[in-house]
Amino acid sequence: MDKLGELNTEYEIEIDKTFDLLKKLSPDDGRFAFNQVPITTYYLPPVNELAHLLGFDNPMLTNIKQVEKDYRVDIKIGRSSLYNLFGVGVGLRVLDKLKAWFKLLPLTVSNLKYKRAMYTALRYSQIAPVSQACYWMSAVGGFKASQHYETAFQHFDLMFNFVGERAKSEINLIRRFKKGLNGGSLETVSKAELWQQAIPLWENTKVAPELMDSFNKLIQHKTLTTATIESIVAFRLEFYLELTSLLDLGTSIKSARDTQELTSKSGFITRAVQHYLDRVECTCCFGGLIVELKHLFKSKGYDLGYRKLATFIIIDEQSDSSSGYKLKEKQYDRLKEWKNGVTKPSSKKLEQFFSNLSDYLDIEYSEIWLDFSRALLAWDKLKPKLISELDFFSSDEVESVFCEVLANLHRYYQSNLQVYVENMQPSA
Repeated sequence: MDKLGELNTEYEIEIDKTFDLLKKLSPDDGRFAFNQVPITTYYLPPVNELAHLLGFDNPMLTNIKQVEKDYRVDIKIGRSSLYNLFGVGVGLRVLDKLKAWFKLLPLTVSNLKYKRAMYTALRYSQIAPVSQACYWMSAVGGFKASQHYETAFQHFDLMFNFVGERAKSEINLIRRFKKGLNGGSLETVSKAELWQQAIPLWENTKVAPELMDSFNKLIQHKTLTTATIESIVAFRLEFYLELTSLLDLGTSIKSARDTQELTSKSGFITRAVQHYLDRVECTCCFGGLIVELKHLFKSKGYDLGYRKLATFIIIDEQSDSSSGYKLKEKQYDRLKEWKNGVTKPSSKKLEQFFSNLSDYLDIEYSEIWLDFSRALLAWDKLKPKLISELDFFSSDEVESVFCEVLANLHRYYQSNLQVYVENMQPSA
């Protein structure tokens, strides 16, 4: 049997084991749902949280629909039942149909990455059902299953490699910790004990040592100090700083002609965030994208001021000609709203905006612009979410520290860039 055949056999065995486990874990009413796991960590946050921040559906649901479309294998589950699988729950017969569909997916060289990722996800779900690792690997595997991944989405590779390494680290930690529990449950372990076990993982991140100490005091003694808020926010945002910097670096690598150009400046997202932090021309992260667009194309010789950029926005409402309110003024008002977070553009509006911009510049339209936009809009959603979570501090305090921590994006980008460049160098 060749390697593909061996992997396919292993994959089917893991599918059987996993679905048997899922049935055992299903509640007494016999209805099962892929809901949030009982324990979540800052080290590997819920994948659904990221999906929500980016404006997507449940990643597993999205992947199932995409794989079904790409490989033309009908899942034979009604759409309402498919949505209920990630909501109110479904009967176990639906699980059997899902298992059968997984086994029917063709094993080819082109989707081998997906099979491997799903195989890893299934193993993780058995080792540590309380971890987000299996959900992340499933999401990554599903995305890589796209038939366009190799040609259109390779700038995600650094980001996905990071997620894979982090998931693996958390699984290994849980595996070691479970050995010392003698059959006990992780849900019964105190946060202080879990933190002590997790410290080695955090020591390999970019979180400053003094913030590690402050967070340790908070966990151990529940003592709130002036440094507490910064340590909480630093840990809360660390994962997203890494993801954002790696997405930014991945796109920079894709567009740079050589190493000199790559290292000459920070990435587009990092520069956009800095505009927001400077608060000169915008008051939100997405507004920083608008500012950076103007600066970027001006450096390339295009005369693109804010009023010209505004003309690429599609306004659905009819202009009120009787009031003399011109369309261009309405577009300019909308651009100012986007720059200052008064309104947020939908995905459709963004696609129209960047398509019109590309036509004007006579360049090929790229979905990378949408990736930039979603990332920056996600940070704009994270700020109020953090303020709500830390309601024992004032909103002004949280917002101030949020900006201080977000300013580290430049450091994360430069650090990851240095690692990438060093790995490019031929070994002696």
